[in-house]
This record gives sequence, structure tokens and C-alpha cells, in this order.
Amino acid sequence: MIEPIRIDPQKDTPLVDFNPEIGVLKIKGRSHPEDPIRFWLPLLEWTENYLSRTRKEITVEIDLSYFNTSSCKCLLDFMSILEDYHNKEHQVLIKWIYKEDDEETREAGEDLADDVEVAFEFVVR
Repeated sequence: MIEPIRIDPQKDTPLVDFNPEIGVLKIKGRSHPEDPIRFWLPLLEWTENYLSRTRKEITVEIDLSYFNTSSCKCLLDFMSILEDYHNKEHQVLIKWIYKEDDEETREAGEDLADDVEVAFEFVVR
């Protein structure tokens, strides 16, 4: 059994709530850690491990008010893992959540959506 991950938000890292029981992976807040690999690598490894053991439909909710370039690279790595899962005939939906007046965050989500073949839903909060 895969244990869930719950990381409370800090000033430079987002809330992470990965619940394998229901197939929902949430990332919310701000992501600009001093050492992005140290923060993101365990999440990438957990995701690969989880997806290798499940056939569930996966919903990913990403609600980032700010993320730096290195976090964007890690997000793309995360989405590539999801794309691999999707390419094995599994359902994946990424919900990209943003403020109505935050065009920069919406555009960043659109750019990421263009880089991977996974269903994206843009949600205004």
C-alpha cells in the first residue's frame, strides 16, 4: 500500500496533499524553494511509485499563485510522469486553478498543457 503524502505549506513551498486512496494529487500555494530538487524529487519518486501500482483515474489539482523557473521545470517533470501513465491507457486530468485576473498563471498553465498530452481543465477560483 502506498502511503499518502501531506506537506504543509511554508513560505517558499506549497501545500502537497497526495491521496492515493481516492486518486487525487493536490499542490497549492507558492513554489520557490531554495533547493527545488530536494523538495520536488521525493514527490516525483512517490508519483512514479504510485502510478506503477495503480490503475485508478488520477486527478491532479494545481493551484499555484507563484512558482519560479526551477519549480516550473519540476512541474514539467511531474506532468511527464502523468503523461507516461496516460499513455498506458489510464485516465489523467490536470485541473489548473488560477485567479480570474491572473493571466500570467493561466498562460503558464497553457504552456505546460502544450508540452504534455494529458487532459487539462482550466478552473477559475
